[in-house]
Amino acid sequence: MRLQGQALDTGASAFAFANLDGILTYVYLAFVILWGSGLEVDLIGHPLTKFSSSPEDASAVVDGLLEHGEWIGE
Repeated sequence: MRLQGQALDTGASAFAFANLDGILTYVYLAFVILWGSGLEVDLIGHPLTKFSSSPEDASAVVDGLLEHGEWIGE
């Protein structure tokens, strides 16, 4: 698991995990860099809707999380 975490943290994709309430619980380094934050802790605990330029898209993500327990997309 440690190797997997290191591989994902050094990748170029901006991954983040949120709980079923749409609150970020974990963000990878690329996500931190994308949003210009210095630390992961600055982003964790915020609603994922804060990081979307489209409220409709953010709502679709949260709805997918609630309905299916996961959401995969861009």
